[in-house]
Amino acid sequence: MSELQLGLLAVGIGIVAAVFGYNKWQEARYRREAEANIARPGEDVLLGSPVPAAGRREPTLEADEPTLPDIVPPGEMTAAPPAPAVLSQAIDFIVEMEADPPMRGAALLAAATAQSGRPAKSVHWEGDSGSGWEALRPDGWYGRVRAGMQLVDRKGPVSEQDLEAFEAGVTQAASTVRARVAPPELGAALRAAASLDRFCGEVDIQIAVHVIPAEQPFQGTNVRALAEAAGLSLERDGRFRLRDEQGRALFSLANEAAAAPFSAADMRTLQTTALLVELDVPRAPGAAFARFRDFALHAASALGGSLVDDNRSVLKAASFEAIAAQLQPVYESMQAQGLAAGSPLALRLFS
Repeated sequence: MSELQLGLLAVGIGIVAAVFGYNKWQEARYRREAEANIARPGEDVLLGSPVPAAGRREPTLEADEPTLPDIVPPGEMTAAPPAPAVLSQAIDFIVEMEADPPMRGAALLAAATAQSGRPAKSVHWEGDSGSGWEALRPDGWYGRVRAGMQLVDRKGPVSEQDLEAFEAGVTQAASTVRARVAPPELGAALRAAASLDRFCGEVDIQIAVHVIPAEQPFQGTNVRALAEAAGLSLERDGRFRLRDEQGRALFSLANEAAAAPFSAADMRTLQTTALLVELDVPRAPGAAFARFRDFALHAASALGGSLVDDNRSVLKAASFEAIAAQLQPVYESMQAQGLAAGSPLALRLFS
């Protein structure tokens, strides 16, 4: 075989190999694209929107969601772990509804959104798919659903007009998805709201102590070093806070002078003549008081200032013992009501 023939043969083999490789590459690319189109992670094909992540959050709905209930597909599985229920007969006005066949969460939420308006108090929707109450999910199917409006918050109790408007909206949403409603008695809910509001007024306590300098103003750099060494972090509202593992605020440190909030950009040049250390009693667990006391005493000592009350009377360790004795009945009362300080229900009530 001549050198020309050998050269042509080598070229031919190279071309065949290149075509074969290109075809394999194209095949792999088309396979990846097909798989991506068939099932994208985190997307609900039926809703055309991302599946809600685990944990509680408000779902979003597409404008063209159906308003009539769908039939439950045999063996359909939920797309995400259910979020825990939050409604409580102790603090919520609850309206329940039932449907057979079960209601699709997306259809009910679309109907509820159309009727919701601007509720006067916090509102939550939950469904029971057969394994207990959970936060309502668009991709869930529910034989029973309930909606609840919070009876009380720090602005006061719910009004009769608020409850009537809420019940009417829930009833209209239920009719849209052909569900049966069992409305509760309004009079009992109003009496419960009034009683709960009185109780909240008795235990809604904020304890504030003040750290003032002996002579020269406190330097911002020293204040920040003190706070961060104790585990406090500067938050968006201009207060340093100590939070526990669950994210609950145990107490806060604020710049009391001229009501000027702390700012990370200004701490180097800041000078202040008064610091405020504050404990929101019903929103912090009972053990937070000791942390609040220890920090306040340490802050005054470390900064070379004095710890005083609202009347500028000097506070000592013994002063906090007296405060603790007065708080004990408050903590016990909240516990007896099923509203322990710092609990999820307490956080909702005192908001």
